[in-house]
Amino acid sequence: FTWSGNHDVVVVSEADYSGCTKSSSSVTYTSSPKSIPLTAAGTTYYICSITGHCGAGMKVAVTATAASSSSSPPLLLLLFLAP
Repeated sequence: FTWSGNHDVVVVSEADYSGCTKSSSSVTYTSSPKSIPLTAAGTTYYICSITGHCGAGMKVAVTATAASSSSSPPLLLLLFLAP
């Protein structure tokens, strides 16, 4: 994730993603750029917790699949948050 200005990246549950909320156990990253490794198959949910940002669409769900036996090179996902 790379951003400038007043933003953050918060790892949230699916319910918090849907409701644009974060819980006390949510992990928040405030410095850019930030690499967050995808270490397991499944969906991880991210929001910007600055008031109004998530509701305006600053959120993303990333789904990782298990590596196949033929093992493809890792996929690098870059997201840029616009002000």
